[in-house]
Amino acid sequence: MGVARLMATATCTAFGGVVESSGERVGQGVLFERVGFLAELSRELTGALVASRWDDASLDVLAAGVDERGEVLPSKGWMAMRRLDWPQDVTRRPSTRGTPA
Repeated sequence: MGVARLMATATCTAFGGVVESSGERVGQGVLFERVGFLAELSRELTGALVASRWDDASLDVLAAGVDERGEVLPSKGWMAMRRLDWPQDVTRRPSTRGTPA
């Protein structure tokens, strides 16, 4: 099975941004709200995706590391899902937080 390359990351602080479509400048409060929304969305979708495939059959396929033709699965999860022809849509529960402005 292939091993994904490690990627280095660094922390940073954003003090402001610009809305591409309008050129409007936004401050840390708006950035915090939008990043929080996207982080929650990612958590919810990832949780739903994992829950939809957390069964013995799916885990056995992933543990084998190969598709039905015997080809090694890609290291990127979304590409492996496509190769295995697994559904790529998940049901998302309505968030308690609204969509950011």
